[in-house]
Amino acid sequence: MVSEISKTASEIAGSEFVFGILFILLLVAVLWCAYKFFSQMQLNSAAQSNKMDDMHLERQAQLMEILQANKEESKERENKLYDDREKLVLTIDRYNDQLEKMNDTQEKMQSTQEMMQNNLESLQSSFTEMNYSIRTLNDRVDRIERKNDN
Repeated sequence: MVSEISKTASEIAGSEFVFGILFILLLVAVLWCAYKFFSQMQLNSAAQSNKMDDMHLERQAQLMEILQANKEESKERENKLYDDREKLVLTIDRYNDQLEKMNDTQEKMQSTQEMMQNNLESLQSSFTEMNYSIRTLNDRVDRIERKNDN
């Protein structure tokens, strides 16, 4: 009986039908392992892709924060420049006003100087006329005295 079982088992094991079934089972096992392997790879790939997406979004958020901070700093610098420019314009306006006042004062001084020059010329002219009149009078007095002396 044992030998019959072993002979039957040996015949079954040697038959093409059993070999075909074993081959199909082996093929199913290999395909199942390949399916599991590729499924795991797909899950890993999806997880890695999600992680990369999260990192990308986080980096984008950081860059947006940096951009916003740069915009704010730029706006502050621009406002400071405008304020400084406004102060500079006001200072220049003040200096221009002072220069105009100085120019007006200089013009008034020149006008006064010209008036004084004209007055001096007039005074000199009057003095010259007066001097001439005094000479003329002296000459007359001298003539009269000579007449009286003679």
